[in-house]
Amino acid sequence: MDVMLNAMVQELLSDIATSAVEAANVERIATSVAQTPRDVGSRECDICMNSAFEVYALVPCGHLLCKQCAGRFSKCPTCSKPVASTLRVFM
Repeated sequence: MDVMLNAMVQELLSDIATSAVEAANVERIATSVAQTPRDVGSRECDICMNSAFEVYALVPCGHLLCKQCAGRFSKCPTCSKPVASTLRVFM
């Protein structure tokens, strides 16, 4: 019984650590987006050059792409960091 309880505690601690890292990534991306110029109307996706797009940030690097391009890559096309997830950005 103690072994199962210990395993459950270790799993919870691991989940908490992962959540803390994810929260830090989201906070860093939010700060980066807040400093991005607000002229979204003339902004183009850096990959497909689509100018009318929903903005998504790649986690953890924070580079911004359109929804279609953000879902296509396992590594960021700008900096080559692995993409853990994407985050919709409202500007």
